[in-house]
Amino acid sequence: SESDGGFEATVTPIGSGPWVMEDYQASSRFNFLANPDYFVEGIPLVDGVEQAIIPEYANSKAQMEAGNLHSQSIQADDVIALQGAHGDWQWLGEVTGGVGYMYFSSAAMDPDAPWRDERFRQAVSMGINRAESMDLSYNTEALKEAGLAPSEKWNNSVSVSLGLWWLDPESPEAGESARYFQYDVAEATKLLEAAGGAGAPIKWQYAGTRYGPTFDRYAEALGNWLVELGLAVEVEVQDYASVYFPQTRAGNFHGAALGITPAYPEVSGFVDRYFSSSDSNASMIDDPEINDLRARQALEFDVEARRELIHEIQRINATQMYYLPTPLGGGTSYVAYHPAARGIRRTRGYGSPSEVYPYLWLDT
Repeated sequence: SESDGGFEATVTPIGSGPWVMEDYQASSRFNFLANPDYFVEGIPLVDGVEQAIIPEYANSKAQMEAGNLHSQSIQADDVIALQGAHGDWQWLGEVTGGVGYMYFSSAAMDPDAPWRDERFRQAVSMGINRAESMDLSYNTEALKEAGLAPSEKWNNSVSVSLGLWWLDPESPEAGESARYFQYDVAEATKLLEAAGGAGAPIKWQYAGTRYGPTFDRYAEALGNWLVELGLAVEVEVQDYASVYFPQTRAGNFHGAALGITPAYPEVSGFVDRYFSSSDSNASMIDDPEINDLRARQALEFDVEARRELIHEIQRINATQMYYLPTPLGGGTSYVAYHPAARGIRRTRGYGSPSEVYPYLWLDT
């Protein structure tokens, strides 16, 4: 058995589903072989997959250009140049599905903070230039000029990628909450003054280098927008493993922070992320109306009825701005594929090893 046989899963994983682990070299690569007993006959379509471990984007991009990789995620700023340099590459662009959001320390941590007043939180949201930030994060203007069609929709507390469940924050259906997504520094300043938060000191914190350069660039921009609102901003770039994850993300912090959700394939993932009793609810929000809606949507089988419950949760959150949704995570991300790759596809969430890779093959 595993317990008495000396098996160590973190060192020698076996593999599962369509693949069986053949080899793992720490900090180098994984090698998988097709599982001959996989329940889908004829799948996987290739004999095996080698997954290189290349932490630095610049290095993995160079390996893709050298022909040593068959696919690679490409930063938006590099898409146009690489399309020009490698005309035979294949491309797939898709909204990835996460939501970057700003959140504030809880009443337990900062009972007298100005962000206890919803007008302060609304003001901060109105100080975010979401249209500009789409271009900052996803190079939308240049991509459009090059003939591409990147998404320019804004996340709500549910990702724009979920379509049916996403409430467009610019739509009439968003109601009163729509105004708090609009960039309006003058109105934001009035709200700050009314909330007694004009010029307030605030610590701005996020995990640096963990999520890549797009996240880091966006975090810096959000800090600058806080400064433009007249707040006294103290920036702290945190180590993910030792500070952000065990402390800030768990609600043990003061001030404001930037987080990003996973690309949940089911909408309840977003609702539970923000409003469950787990430590992912870092602001410790306990809103009776949202709690009721959250419980009801989990039991609702009628799609349209459940959709309205989910939309109402988004309206309430966006009116109160408990969690401030940003466009981060809601833009179009691009993946380049080798000219010989076939069966290219993408699925929502984290199912690539079983939902994507088994169907890829090479036309050699």
